[in-house]
Amino acid sequence: MKKHPHDPTLYEYVNSPEIARGYDNYHRGNRLFELDRRFLEEVLPPRGHILDIGCGTGRILVYLKEKGYTVAGIDLSRHMLNAAREKLGDETALVRADMAALPLAARCMDGCVMMFSVIGMLKGYNMREKALKEAWRVLRPGGVIAVHVHNRYKNIGAGVSSVVKASLGSLFGGGEIMRNYRGLPGLYLHLFSRGELQRLLESAGFKITRECAVSADRSGLSDAKGLAWGADGFLAAAVRKG
Repeated sequence: MKKHPHDPTLYEYVNSPEIARGYDNYHRGNRLFELDRRFLEEVLPPRGHILDIGCGTGRILVYLKEKGYTVAGIDLSRHMLNAAREKLGDETALVRADMAALPLAARCMDGCVMMFSVIGMLKGYNMREKALKEAWRVLRPGGVIAVHVHNRYKNIGAGVSSVVKASLGSLFGGGEIMRNYRGLPGLYLHLFSRGELQRLLESAGFKITRECAVSADRSGLSDAKGLAWGADGFLAAAVRKG
């Protein structure tokens, strides 16, 4: 029997037609999407080929295509890809694939995006590093990657119990369990510190060029400084070295 490399809840998530079918409505009006778009406008090259890694139902792909980029997307969920294909048509390359094993040639992309903490669905530091190294492989030298993750210490101001929980999380990998995500119990989602995101990008061969913290109420972005206690998450852009 083939061994699956990821947490079992990831496969439950990607194999659920109900989650894919209602994804856009469930997240309609989410402020994070607008912040993602604002950040990408700042950091992506003005033109070229962009790969959305973990593209879901295609919200970023539609936006980038409208901006004039040549886009492609990969996702592990065939249901999500079907929803994306309805928006983008058959002329856009949409492939079912694992972000830790991209089915693309080396140095074929000008940019990669991994938004809305899609990389947090991978369990274990080594697996997340492997996914970023795959992004490095498919980028041309000087190509840009943009990553959005959720903050491990978001609820740090909520009291002593949150501080203890966050500290224990940092010791044991920072993993969090979403107790009930749209009927799916126990969904794994890794939460990040700012320093961990920096280390991952640098160990994968990237040089960080821009960092932002997402405000706690998701209303805006600010320069990420220190641990950014209470921030909702982090956005980082980096260029491929070598």
